[in-house]
Amino acid sequence: MEPRRSGGLIEYELAGMDVADVRFAVSPLTELTLSLRTFRDLGRYPVHLPWLQRTEQARSALDLPLLLALTNSVLWTPDYLTPRPYSPLTRIGDELAAVENVPDARMLDGVVRVRLGTDARFRRPTTGEGLTLVPTLFTRGATAPISPEEPPVVMYGARGVGTLWQAEPRRAPEALAGLVGAPRAGLLTVLAAPASSTELAGRLGVTTSAVNQHLRALRSAGLLTSARHGRSVLYLRSELGDALVAGVGGASARA
Repeated sequence: MEPRRSGGLIEYELAGMDVADVRFAVSPLTELTLSLRTFRDLGRYPVHLPWLQRTEQARSALDLPLLLALTNSVLWTPDYLTPRPYSPLTRIGDELAAVENVPDARMLDGVVRVRLGTDARFRRPTTGEGLTLVPTLFTRGATAPISPEEPPVVMYGARGVGTLWQAEPRRAPEALAGLVGAPRAGLLTVLAAPASSTELAGRLGVTTSAVNQHLRALRSAGLLTSARHGRSVLYLRSELGDALVAGVGGASARA
């Protein structure tokens, strides 16, 4: 997957009778490939959370690290996995057979490419040095040294920057704590945004095992939803949970 240059423009010029050859078609393989985006970043596809829940058991048997490697942080996927369909009745078996015949040169050729905003251009081996990947809070894309004399390094934007400077979550309403208990009330209050049990334990200052126990109870009651994200499970307040927090919070304010 080679990143496209920012600000690029693709134009298809329809010449002569080409306009008569514009048609609709479907690609099951394209849908399957693009569905990996929900694994990588559910926040962009919240409408598909029910689908992820229904397929959780089937997906647990898949090689998730391999599947996640087929899409990157900006949700691009390899072009050979999204072939041009030629029919509204395309069969996924036919498309998978075509993928089996993709030349090796098109698949992940062992070269890491970083597009820069400068005119720097070089190619060098990493033999004996390896490649170091460095997450940073202060870049939105990827960057690398512009001199071939420097060690091979790729710096990229760290995840979770958007929550770095957020204030601590507000305290749970006392009425909610009285209804479900202080720990579960705190979890419901925090889970207005998705979070894993490990993250929640750190934020609330309790053990992960204790958090998991409360999360299971809240999910069983229909107050939370969950979806797998890589090796983690993210939890989020359900509509019922939203209604409970809003209702109890409103009642506390009136009181």
